[in-house]
Amino acid sequence: MAINKLGVIRILILLPLLGANLSFSQQAALRIAPGDVINVHVYDTPEMEQSVRVAESGDVELILIGKVHLATLTPVEAARAVEDTLKSRNIMKNPSVLITVTAYEAELVSVGGEVNHPGLQQITAPRSAIDLIALSGGLTDLADRHNILIRRKGSADNITKFYFSNDPSEALKNDVVVEPGDAIVVPRCGIVYVIGDVGRPGGFPIDEPDSRMSALRAIALAGATNHTATPSNARLIRRAPDGGYQDTRLNFSRIQKGKDPDVALMPGDVIYIPFSYVKNALALGSSTVLSTAAQAAIYTH
Repeated sequence: MAINKLGVIRILILLPLLGANLSFSQQAALRIAPGDVINVHVYDTPEMEQSVRVAESGDVELILIGKVHLATLTPVEAARAVEDTLKSRNIMKNPSVLITVTAYEAELVSVGGEVNHPGLQQITAPRSAIDLIALSGGLTDLADRHNILIRRKGSADNITKFYFSNDPSEALKNDVVVEPGDAIVVPRCGIVYVIGDVGRPGGFPIDEPDSRMSALRAIALAGATNHTATPSNARLIRRAPDGGYQDTRLNFSRIQKGKDPDVALMPGDVIYIPFSYVKNALALGSSTVLSTAAQAAIYTH
């Protein structure tokens, strides 16, 4: 049947698009893993068609060929590997092989850490990290969005870091493909505590991209000091390298007025703003302040 000139033009236009779609499909395809069941079809050779389970070694035993290592390959790559084996062993000159995965051994993704519903999610095809976090109830207020980790199946050292931005376009841009057998871990961000005579005492996550928090910002998040407070006698309590605690006076009045430099805080730091009726701010021991901080509610801004 003849093809007119318009038809030829349409085909030429569609070919790049089809190539792009095939490339994307191949990139997104699941990789064959031990325990999977694959179907091997050799065109015009029905006697070679078979379904076989991939061994723990990653090998499959194929008719006329014997063992072929197919683990970690996509179905398209595995078909090419079988074709190459048939040709190299002079079994067939121009074989055409199709391999499909009929059953995946690992169809679960573990999603843990700071998500609202941690647990296992079942998938049968690659899914995005955003999809799986959404299926797990989304991130909690204490999630460290900048350091979400994805451990790839079969390798404790193959780790992908994912940043789940608050900006939708940025989040979609940074999205990562997750495959069955992978694990997503959402760590908790660092927290500083502000207690005492402030508007909203509590714990506040360090959720900035550079993971920085200062005394001024922390107390601002806590609703500022009350008019009954004595910020000149504030205290900073920080865990020491030896496991104990360092209790340092913090003249927040001078910091507010720009007379003293702002103080950079570390995760776990506690700022205590005393009440004016406490004559001696040092009367409260570090253990009492830390006990109060441990009971503080978590606020986010």
